[in-house]
Amino acid sequence: MNMYSFTENYNRTSNSNLSITDFYFQSPGADVCTAVLGDEGDEVLLSLKIDDDQTINKVTVSLVKQANKTPESEQLDLFRKTLSNTLQAFCNYDNDYINDILSAFSLKNDKAFTQTGELTLKKDNFYFVYYSTDIICQLMIYNTYLQKIE
Repeated sequence: MNMYSFTENYNRTSNSNLSITDFYFQSPGADVCTAVLGDEGDEVLLSLKIDDDQTINKVTVSLVKQANKTPESEQLDLFRKTLSNTLQAFCNYDNDYINDILSAFSLKNDKAFTQTGELTLKKDNFYFVYYSTDIICQLMIYNTYLQKIE
């Protein structure tokens, strides 16, 4: 899957207007591009790691936390919605499968966002890593056909 097909799938599943031009590369020649979704103060980051042939091999959805503060419900809702849309667009999962993944990481519970740690899950040809610290929560999705996981 390339950026164009990902944004097309994402827009179809989310009824949004995400465009390739919404993504920016962190530096010239970088292999990761990021889009900022949401309103100011409630942003969620959607990052795509692209290999040399323009194929996406990793997607990361990140929620930046304010120091010592539980994220607001609007930001948590946007994070969950972005996760669902990304899982549907990148992995082609249905709602039941998506709910199973979110439940496996306890992401339906707001309290989970205040805890720190790392959880992993493998389903089909995808490997998921949920990582949470005091400053960020992120779910990384690897396509194991394209990127070997140690």
